[in-house]
Amino acid sequence: MDTGSSNREGILRELVLALTQMLAGYKTTESVDEAILNEQNNESPQATAGLSVTKRRLRLATRLRYDEKQILRKGISVLMGMLRSFDSSDGESSGEEEVGDIDE
Repeated sequence: MDTGSSNREGILRELVLALTQMLAGYKTTESVDEAILNEQNNESPQATAGLSVTKRRLRLATRLRYDEKQILRKGISVLMGMLRSFDSSDGESSGEEEVGDIDE
């Protein structure tokens, strides 16, 4: 592996780590957000119309938080794919386990 490839691989690993840390910074899991959003979707239009401004803002915040997590997950997935291509092009599998633990 040349120095340029090594630098790119290191940058990709750092990006995966950064995105993973950002994802871990949320106080709720994606499954909790999904449950909240599903509950909201099952409410009647009359119940939704009677919501206070505060509750409407909380719903929007939940949707935004969930969408942000999805974007971070997608970014991690793309970067992991790029790292796998580095590993397969070099014929090495070292480091794969290390990065795999980051995504869990």
